[in-house]
Amino acid sequence: MKTAIATPDGIELRKLEQLPPGAGEVLLEVRAAGVNPVDAMIEAGVPRELGWVPADAPIGLGADVAGTVLAVGPGVSADRPELVPGTRVAGFRGDFVSPRGTFAHHAVLPAASLAVIPDALDFVGAATIPLNSSTAAQAIALAGEPSGTLLITGAAGAVGGLAVTLARRAGWRVAAFARPADVGFLEEAGAEEIVAGLGTARFDAVLDAAALGEPAVDAVADGGTYVGLVPPTLPDSDRVTTTALVAVPDSTELAGHLELAADGVLAPRVFATWPLERAAEAIAAVAAGGTRGRYVLVP
Repeated sequence: MKTAIATPDGIELRKLEQLPPGAGEVLLEVRAAGVNPVDAMIEAGVPRELGWVPADAPIGLGADVAGTVLAVGPGVSADRPELVPGTRVAGFRGDFVSPRGTFAHHAVLPAASLAVIPDALDFVGAATIPLNSSTAAQAIALAGEPSGTLLITGAAGAVGGLAVTLARRAGWRVAAFARPADVGFLEEAGAEEIVAGLGTARFDAVLDAAALGEPAVDAVADGGTYVGLVPPTLPDSDRVTTTALVAVPDSTELAGHLELAADGVLAPRVFATWPLERAAEAIAAVAAGGTRGRYVLVP
C-alpha cells in the first residue's frame, strides 16, 4: 500500500507492507481522509522540535479517516459487533506522531476511535467530521458549565463552525469572531452575536480556534476561562484560567456527531477533493490558510 509520510527532507509517498490489525484494532480500506492543521504542523517539523519523536523519525500523515472495514483484530467482535467487514466507518487517530497515518490506501485504527457512518452521509463528508467535531465538543466541555457568553475565534473555520453549533446546543450564548462575509453562515450555525474585532468587550469564556493567543485571553472576563487548541503555545494568565486541549477519540461521542451531520445539524464542509498523490500540495494549502472547509484526500 502507499502512504504519505513526513520526513526531515519533506513529504514522501512510500509503499509499505500492510500490517494486520492487532488486538482491539480495525483494518480499513481508506475512502477519504481530511487534511487538518495538525498535518501542516507535522510537516513543518513541530513534533521533532518539541522532542516528541527523534530528529530523523518518519511521521505518518493524516488523522481523520472514513472508509470500509476490511478486517478486525482479536476482541473487536465481542466489544463492537457492528464492526464487520463491509461496514462504513469514520474516526481519527489520537496518536499524531506514529509512523503510519490515514493518508494511505489502508489504515489500522483502534476500534474505540471509530463509529459507523449513517446511510445519509457519504465518505467525503464523513471524513471532515471526526477530529473537528471532537475537538470542538471537548474544548467546549473544558470551558466549564454553560453560563453566559462563549466567544469562539475562527468561528467560520472547520473547528470553529462546528463549535458554534455544539456550544449553542450545550447551552452557551455564542459570540462568533469572524469576517463579515461569514455572518450568514454563522447565524445559521447558531451564533447570537457576531464580533468584528477584539476591543474592550469581555466574555465569560473564549474558545480560541484561531490560535490568537494573548489577544483572545484579553477578551476573557476576570475569573473566566480561555481554551486553546495548541498546547505548546498556551498563554499564561493570572487573571483567568487558561487550558489547552488535545482531542481524544471517543466512539460514542463521534457516533452522535456523525448522526448530527447526517441530519443536517452539523455541516460537513469540503473545500476540495484531491487524490492521495496531492497530499503535499493539500498540506501546503492548509498551512497557507484562507480556505473555508477541508481538503479531503481520496486514495
